[in-house]
Amino acid sequence: MGGATGQNSAVAPIKHAQITVIQQAPLLDGVLDDLAWEHAAQIDDFTEVKPNEGRPAEQRTVCYLARDNEFLYVAFECFEDDVDSMVLQNVSRDAFLTDDDRVEFVLDTFNNKQSAYFFQMSAAGSRGDALIGENGLRFNKPWNGFWQGVTKVHDDRWVCEIAIPFATLSSGDNDTWGVNLQRYRGPSRSQYRWSSPRLEIFLGNVSVAGEISGLSGLKQGSGIEFRPYFKTKRIDQHDGAQELLADFGGEYHWSITPAFKASLTVNTDFAETEVDDRKIDLSRFSTFYPEKRDFFLQDSNLFEFGEQSTWGGRGNKNLLPFFSRSIGLSGDKPVDIDYGLRLAGRIGSLDLGVLAVHSGDDLALGVPDGNLFVLRPSYHLSKSSSLGGLFTDGNPGSMGSNSVGGVDYHFSSADVFNSSFSLNTFLVQSSDEDSAQRGLGFGLQATLSQPEWKFSFANIATQSDFSPGMGYVRRPGEMMNKAVVQWKPLPDNSSVRQYEFMVAPEVWTNLDGDLISSTLRLGLFDAEFQDGTSIKFHTKIMRDRPDNDYEVANGVTMLAGDYSWVEHMLKYSTSTRETLSSDTYLSGGQYYDGYIVKLNTDLTYRPSVSSKIKLSYSENRGHLPVGDFTTRVQGLALDFSFGPQMSWDTLFQADNQSDTLGVQSRLKYLLEDGRELFFVADSGWEELANRMIVPMQHDLTLKVVYALRF
Repeated sequence: MGGATGQNSAVAPIKHAQITVIQQAPLLDGVLDDLAWEHAAQIDDFTEVKPNEGRPAEQRTVCYLARDNEFLYVAFECFEDDVDSMVLQNVSRDAFLTDDDRVEFVLDTFNNKQSAYFFQMSAAGSRGDALIGENGLRFNKPWNGFWQGVTKVHDDRWVCEIAIPFATLSSGDNDTWGVNLQRYRGPSRSQYRWSSPRLEIFLGNVSVAGEISGLSGLKQGSGIEFRPYFKTKRIDQHDGAQELLADFGGEYHWSITPAFKASLTVNTDFAETEVDDRKIDLSRFSTFYPEKRDFFLQDSNLFEFGEQSTWGGRGNKNLLPFFSRSIGLSGDKPVDIDYGLRLAGRIGSLDLGVLAVHSGDDLALGVPDGNLFVLRPSYHLSKSSSLGGLFTDGNPGSMGSNSVGGVDYHFSSADVFNSSFSLNTFLVQSSDEDSAQRGLGFGLQATLSQPEWKFSFANIATQSDFSPGMGYVRRPGEMMNKAVVQWKPLPDNSSVRQYEFMVAPEVWTNLDGDLISSTLRLGLFDAEFQDGTSIKFHTKIMRDRPDNDYEVANGVTMLAGDYSWVEHMLKYSTSTRETLSSDTYLSGGQYYDGYIVKLNTDLTYRPSVSSKIKLSYSENRGHLPVGDFTTRVQGLALDFSFGPQMSWDTLFQADNQSDTLGVQSRLKYLLEDGRELFFVADSGWEELANRMIVPMQHDLTLKVVYALRF
């Protein structure tokens, strides 16, 4: 059994287990009747984290751990009094799981207490994985590894069986790995965890994960993988012209050591990448879109430098000295990547990422060809801290040279004053030939988390001459100071699971300290009910001092000046466990020298575990002395799964700023990880000034990827 003989935690000892070496691999069929599972190490001492921290788990959970020379085998046996009440909503690969019954675990294969692999399986059969960095502050969900998993629901339990090739995992030669295990139970929205079952800790805090021993002598094969692709594409232009194209390329991966891998890409292709969600930003600043392309997501945690998000964090970024989306894209238009080399992994206590890419030219987009280089080392000073650097050379959008160099320091621990504390600070300089200027960027972020309190502070700033050729800066020449204080009391014996109250001032100035804009966010009331329903009421007190006129929307221009206003927001969300769920956000009030009403609503219908229909609508109605404006974004997502191996996702998006309708339909067949067939249709229509709707370009793409491993 998983005993708790441990050390070093100020709250509870770190748990340990000894993995069993087996001679015959189990059959993955959702039935634990193989001899391998009888001899496997068993862990069943799970403790409830949510909603009642510290209580014994209401439903029994047993985790089985075994290995041979080539695979790690993990099984979960999740007992359930009422299997009919289980939440079974997602079966497709990498689905976003909210209330699904599921199991999750992390593997810190270097036992460095900072980075890990994340694996997840829902009771319905959805598989998910991710890379974790900086003790959970960096979370790369789009990463995909090679592994197998099967689930089956029985009369009084559900079972999950998983086999992970050691060739999928970079690891050192240490005998002990960091491991933590977690179960989410959908009917009660409960969370059970093996090691460190503390409310302020989440699974990604690998610094307080448990440990399993017996992992020396692993065979990871030759570490060679060739992943070629073949693609054919038909393009139908709006004028009736047609074009048929065929292309091929691929990637070659070689694990130089179990912890360090080289990857070569030739004629890199991203045809299967999902389109960006449409956004309309009423501010005068650029809109941030995340990276979605597979080649750049692999090992991306080793290249991250600059502003951090929290676990699974989304939303705008302000300063990224290196942002991979700058490579191979000009706006939202693809630019050829002729070839590239990536070195990524660990050498002793040094994490290292190296990227060299040659991008092609595109005369229509005004993009020259060029060589791009990125170097990102990070040295682990201890299991809680690291000191790193960044160097980039090249500018995808210019013939002129551009270089960036910087240093950063990270500290993250779950046992600082019996709390979880993280610190991220960095300093970076750019040098640009076109402008003949040098500029600095810097940042500091700190967060202290307790069971009911969370305190955060951030300072992000750049000089106006800071210009990273392969980076992203949202507000150059400005400084942000932001603080967040959250109180999340947990009522006893109530229909309310948790309340939340928040104060979050955010101030932007120039580097001389002159105010540019400010926002004071007041979370006056936030209640999450036991069934998953939630309601929020927030107020924002805002001030903005634009130096120049700028267009808000629909040709309406905001004049330079000094504006102050107050805006209120009400949000109501129903439980996502239901067949029909909704999420509605309504806000309004003053807006500069006028007023505004904003509506955002999502309606999701899940008729079965294999289908989901989501309707989204967003509208802003502004009334200003200089004119009125209305912006709209509509979306319709149709997602169908035909078992874990096959999915068909279609997304319709339209907005009244571009006056276009875009449709992307993606059919994916997964023979096994790395061996996939894609059929992608991209279409667009435009509404002209006379209200006539005309077709734009239509693309049909068939792509086959077939990985060969040696």
